[in-house]
Amino acid sequence: MLTIFVACEKKSNSISEGNTSEKVASISATKITPSSALLTGQIGVEIEAYESIEFGMLISNDKSKLSSYDGRKLLCSNLIGKTFSIEVTGLYSETKYYYCSYLILNDMQYEYGSIKSFNTENGIGLEAVDLGLSVKWANMNIGANTPEGYGNYYAWGETVTKKKYDWSTYFDTKDRGNNFIKYNYRGPNYILALTEDAAYVNWGEKWRMPTESEYNALIDECTWTWTIQNNVNGYKVTGKNGNSIFLPASGCCNDELLPRGGEGGYYWSSRLKVMNIYDARQANLLYFDNKYLHMSTDNRYYGNSIRAVCK
Repeated sequence: MLTIFVACEKKSNSISEGNTSEKVASISATKITPSSALLTGQIGVEIEAYESIEFGMLISNDKSKLSSYDGRKLLCSNLIGKTFSIEVTGLYSETKYYYCSYLILNDMQYEYGSIKSFNTENGIGLEAVDLGLSVKWANMNIGANTPEGYGNYYAWGETVTKKKYDWSTYFDTKDRGNNFIKYNYRGPNYILALTEDAAYVNWGEKWRMPTESEYNALIDECTWTWTIQNNVNGYKVTGKNGNSIFLPASGCCNDELLPRGGEGGYYWSSRLKVMNIYDARQANLLYFDNKYLHMSTDNRYYGNSIRAVCK
């Protein structure tokens, strides 16, 4: 039976202009904005002829990092015929990016498409905003193209989006949340590993999900003002140095629904809530609406927003 994977966690062979393959093609980037672009690849082999296939995209603003696999690995969630594509977000404006498609056949044969490039447009791209705290905060959510964009929704510890958010689709349990495989009350894993950190996996480089203490500092040491920015409800968060970010009230996903979009914000932290076996079903998050602002918890299968931080 053929197994198709859409991510590669392994070190690749080196990539150069001279070792590209006809078995996978990189197609010119489209829908380029200051912070995003649509990247497309095409598989040039008969998929059914292989026991397993992994495919995706590599991207970096440093061409040399493609060869060492230090660039970002893009998880492709759709395959139409032999064509796959993904919208990459979290890009810096007016920056040249290099990318190529990759294909791994039977877990051992590495193939790469040609190295292509594009330049992001002038405008608001990804920024690390200094609010005078221990970390800098991204100016937009993971998956968003603008500061007020809702972005993507992720279950805690998952790094790709999906159509349905419940225990039956959650990665860390096989019995609908009664027991957990990796992150449970017994430990030792209470903090997300980088491989399960949606900020790090999707944006790479220096980005990660915030800790509970970093959220507490954001709450206690900044001024929060409920406002409307470009027709989107949310909070303007201003540091003592005068710099600010906007957190949209992006709601959350439960099952296939988007409850409270425009009313409340649910932003995952990187820490599991652990006091007993039942608490292990939940993880810590930042919750807010136009009246309340505090740390809370939520069932891990919920699809919530993520605002990344970096040093």
